Amino acid sequence: VKRLLALIVPFVIVSGIAVFILMTVMKQAGGIKPYRGGSFWSNFLISFYIFINYIKLCAATINYSAAYTIWLPSHPLSIWTFIVIAINLFILGTGVRYYKKSPLVTFLIFWFYLQLLPYANIIPISTILADRYAFLASFAYALLIGLFFTWLMYVEQKKFTKEFFKVLSIAIFILLAGGYSYMTIKQNRVWKNTRTLWMDAYEKYPHA
Repeated sequence: VKRLLALIVPFVIVSGIAVFILMTVMKQAGGIKPYRGGSFWSNFLISFYIFINYIKLCAATINYSAAYTIWLPSHPLSIWTFIVIAINLFILGTGVRYYKKSPLVTFLIFWFYLQLLPYANIIPISTILADRYAFLASFAYALLIGLFFTWLMYVEQKKFTKEFFKVLSIAIFILLAGGYSYMTIKQNRVWKNTRTLWMDAYEKYPHA
């Protein structure tokens, strides 16, 4: 334990100093904004919506954009807030549950959340949702999809032939790869110059 602490503590100290410097500079530059909702707790509740929106951004976004807005209820303690919190806790609970059975799944779930934690607006920043913040976190989603296809290829059911699930997994993979490729190419064509990029964002999310 002492040896482990000796390895971890220096990194914690250096990270703490770096965070302090970053927070100071960001505050002076106006990068840190007032609490959304007027208090820390109302702002904290918003972070649960942001995590869900990043899951949607990785898995099911139809229109990419240079800027986004997210839907929030008029009151922070609405039924939707409790539903969103429950979904996040369920996902994190799944990670804890599979710790011994499938540690890789646990790692990927917590990787996703930890990578997005600085951008979850617990400390409010100027951007509430952005593609670039999801890049590292999206590796977790991609690998989970890969694990799903690996499992699907070797599923055995008496009602189906051995080749059925292999063909099914390949077909789903082609559909996903084709859909994501199309959306990527489409968004790259939007970015002809700064004007076309931001006009596209304005048309999709005019309140961003």
